[in-house]
Amino acid sequence: MQTYNNHQLGRWGEKKAKNYIIKNGYNILNENYRISSGQIDLIALDDNYIVFIEVKTRYTKKYGLPGEAVNYHKKNKIRKIASHFLNISCKNDFSTYKKRFDVITIMIENKKAKLKHFKNAF
Repeated sequence: MQTYNNHQLGRWGEKKAKNYIIKNGYNILNENYRISSGQIDLIALDDNYIVFIEVKTRYTKKYGLPGEAVNYHKKNKIRKIASHFLNISCKNDFSTYKKRFDVITIMIENKKAKLKHFKNAF
């Protein structure tokens, strides 16, 4: 595995997470959905759920485990962006879908990526 800067590492992790969820039967609705206050990495359908997915990738535990970066502030930001997505998506009626917030973490140790998927994380 080659070395990446933080931005490249994040994109690499998002791609790995996207491949993982597609392999697990999810349908991608949007990638890197961005508004002025932030972004959601992946938005997908999983059966009768619309799932908002935050992906965190780390090389080191120096600043904590990847999932620890999804703190109270980050969760609130993601909820607001998800609400915006649902309000803007008039052409798709998502009112019949349940909503879920997942976190996918990727920890790279000894040149191997260990992916964990936390469904309904918050």
